[in-house]
Amino acid sequence: MAAVSVNPLDFALRVCESIAFTLHGILGLTEPFTGCVRATFQDNGALPTWFWPTAGALLLGVAAANFSSNDGVILAAQAYIVAFHIGGVLH
Repeated sequence: MAAVSVNPLDFALRVCESIAFTLHGILGLTEPFTGCVRATFQDNGALPTWFWPTAGALLLGVAAANFSSNDGVILAAQAYIVAFHIGGVLH
C-alpha cells in the first residue's frame, strides 16, 4: 500500500479518514449482533437487516481504497467520503 501523494498532510488526512471508516465499518458489520447502530439512529426496523452489514463492508472497502496506488481509485474513495459526510449532515 504505497501512498501516491508525497504531501504529508494529504497522507495524514487519508489515515484519519480510513481509521474512522474502519471503525464505522466494524460497527456496521457487527450490527446484527450488537444492535448499537439501530439504537443510535432509532431505526425501529425501517431499514432491512442486511443494510448495516453491507454498509460496513462498503466502508471497509473505501478505507482500503484510500491507499491505492491508482489516483482514480483514491479520487473515487474521496468522492464517496464526501458523499457520506454530506448524507450525515443532511440526516
